[in-house]
Amino acid sequence: HGNEVIGKPKDEADARRILTTRFAGRNDVITGVAVLYPPDRRRIITRVVTTIMMRAMTEAELESYMASGVWEGKAGAYALQEGGDKFVLSMDGSESNVVGLPMETLEKIFIRITNHED
Repeated sequence: HGNEVIGKPKDEADARRILTTRFAGRNDVITGVAVLYPPDRRRIITRVVTTIMMRAMTEAELESYMASGVWEGKAGAYALQEGGDKFVLSMDGSESNVVGLPMETLEKIFIRITNHED
């Protein structure tokens, strides 16, 4: 939503605010990745962007989600791997980026470094 960075909610009221005002629509999940290869001091720094289109929650879904506590400790107050995927209309990019770490990107970086490509 614009340029607002949405992190983990501070409390239940913050989670409710995020889920009712920032949840539906386009969400870009951006993860910075930096790998340092000590033997020859090479480093690769990149970022991975995954765009998710989310549908709004109904009032009943919101109340159920809030009561579940799934929102606690989750950036954006939701977790795809814990039921949040039912609100996804579309996803463009890495699902592993959304749930924690862009594994496909890391694999490519590790192959590149160990094959001494650069």
